[in-house]
Amino acid sequence: MIYNLREYIIIPICIICCILTYIIYNSWNKPIAIDNNHYKNYSSLLKYGIDECNIENGKAFISGWAISDKSIKSNVADAAQVFLLIGNKTYHLKTRSRKRVDVAKFYSLPDTFNHSGFYASAYLPELNNYDKKTVIIIKGLEKNKSGFKYDCK
Repeated sequence: MIYNLREYIIIPICIICCILTYIIYNSWNKPIAIDNNHYKNYSSLLKYGIDECNIENGKAFISGWAISDKSIKSNVADAAQVFLLIGNKTYHLKTRSRKRVDVAKFYSLPDTFNHSGFYASAYLPELNNYDKKTVIIIKGLEKNKSGFKYDCK
């Protein structure tokens, strides 16, 4: 009798787990709309490279690397933030760091810049309504922000 019950319980539990995983992933990965004044106060003291900036069919994927002049001098790495400017709206995308040994090797600071890479992705249906899509990458906090704008083609 217990074996019979086990057959009927396992499948619904697996389905519930899959649904919960999907819901949690989408709620954490959702871009956050912010006011356009948030990113205006930064200097352009960044060295950077954009590997990929692909925005089509409502999906955005941006990857590359960036290090600030201040982090080179202080030998302390800082995390990147990726923003997407579409029309008059700005979205803060969930940004993850990525290992970039080539950048660390070039600047001869392997411990500091091993994770100078970043990537961000999002699904925004309104991406299809605008021709110009600008990505803004910012590193640092508060008064020590550095950043740049990049127009995705």
